[in-house]
Amino acid sequence: MSRITSFLWMILLVAWGGNACTTDVGEETQTSSSEPLRTGPKEDPLKALQQQAIPEDDLPARVAGRIAIVAEQIQQDAANGSPLWKNPTVSVEDCVLVITNEAEGQPERIVVPLAQLNVRDGFRLIPDREGNPYPGMSVKTIDEAPVIEVTWSGKTQKDNEFSIKLLTREQFEKLVPALVHAVRLCDGTLR
Repeated sequence: MSRITSFLWMILLVAWGGNACTTDVGEETQTSSSEPLRTGPKEDPLKALQQQAIPEDDLPARVAGRIAIVAEQIQQDAANGSPLWKNPTVSVEDCVLVITNEAEGQPERIVVPLAQLNVRDGFRLIPDREGNPYPGMSVKTIDEAPVIEVTWSGKTQKDNEFSIKLLTREQFEKLVPALVHAVRLCDGTLR
């Protein structure tokens, strides 16, 4: 029994570490000649992050970055076969959010001036319960002013509430903070 165990251990060690002990001199030379040695100081990760960051004074890029997360969640919903979204597009320019949708029974176009949303007092989550199979969120406008344009079947009407529904609650864990951040950037409460 001990010979079999010893034999299995030897096979395991050879299979596991056999290649670690051998090197091909030609391969090593080729690799070392094609890659320069790094002898200088390592790059500071904080500096690398700062170089990739959006400048604080670039408000359009910062808002667009937040709205990209909203767009990603809506497009993910459409890709997962949601009846709420078909070929959606999401864009933002001058702090005005525009969402288009081709899904039957849903608004074709929603135009939302982000600075006019009341995320402090007018925000609510819409639970997925009986009679409402899809979770959502809703935000009223400041002073409930009808500044949101919603187009249904080619007819545009003004509304004082912006709502989004998606397939899962988990999607709102990303969407809600991104939307609130974009609104606060647009209304000047966050700089």
